[in-house]
Amino acid sequence: MELLNLIVFLFFMMAAWIMGAVSGWNARERHAKRVVQEYLSEEGNLDQELEEMKNKYQPIKIEKHDNGYFVYSMPENTFMAQGATRQEVEANLEKRFPGKRYAATPENLKEVGFDV
Repeated sequence: MELLNLIVFLFFMMAAWIMGAVSGWNARERHAKRVVQEYLSEEGNLDQELEEMKNKYQPIKIEKHDNGYFVYSMPENTFMAQGATRQEVEANLEKRFPGKRYAATPENLKEVGFDV
């Protein structure tokens, strides 16, 4: 009789373990689906944020010639300002275009020797 009780007990323990594993697997699947759906729904917001960033910052390119720096707007490639130092360039940009913000690529900043 004790052997039968032990077998029944082990059977129920094994069944409980299998049920726990299956329910855990299903919970993981539901969570993964929810994360993917949230990511896909946020993708539209990312496009909107990128557009806002484009409107907030004017893309620029900086060129170094001799001892001076020249700033051009992108993609039009029109001259915006010049200066002998980074501070002078920033001051001249602020004088000509008050309140505007500018963004150069890190590669361009390294190319002309500005700290990134």
